Amino acid sequence: MDEKIVEEMLKELNNCGFEIKDYCQLWTLKTRHKFLIPILLKYLGRFETKNFKEVIVRALGVKGFNDATSSLIDEYYNSDNRFYKWAIGNSISIILDERFEKEYIEIINDKTNGTSRQMFVLTLGKLRCIKAIDSLVKLLEDDDINGHVIMALGYFKNKELLDYIEPFLKNEQKWIRREAEKSIKKLNQ
Repeated sequence: MDEKIVEEMLKELNNCGFEIKDYCQLWTLKTRHKFLIPILLKYLGRFETKNFKEVIVRALGVKGFNDATSSLIDEYYNSDNRFYKWAIGNSISIILDERFEKEYIEIINDKTNGTSRQMFVLTLGKLRCIKAIDSLVKLLEDDDINGHVIMALGYFKNKELLDYIEPFLKNEQKWIRREAEKSIKKLNQ
């Protein structure tokens, strides 16, 4: 079923001037291809298999593809697959649409979302969302996402956050210690 949908989608994309032979080529989208967002969202809703859906989700991960954000958030809430949800968060972290900061904060504060929250945490850091700082500091206690929280806090350029990050210099996980060092360096600039 999904293979037939892929053929339809490729035909429609080619008719719009985006020459593509394989759906995996969707990962080559650039900002100039914004006009394809409605087509991709239409087909995202038609696919049944997560693999096909994930290709579209990742293809939509282009800085400035803000028209896709609302649909991606809906897709996030309608899925129970944590890997797929993580991919959605990754695309949102590339798009960087600040209109949905409230939704991102709700997602990161819901512990049932597990590790799929990691990229939403980074999104809030990249956006330097002041409203998220309290949540981020509290989430340093959450082992599912605290490494990403450390990275996010480094974006804020607020030296007051040093006290929260410094304890992680002694974390048992090497990558978390490394991220703490990087964030501390950013905050001290």
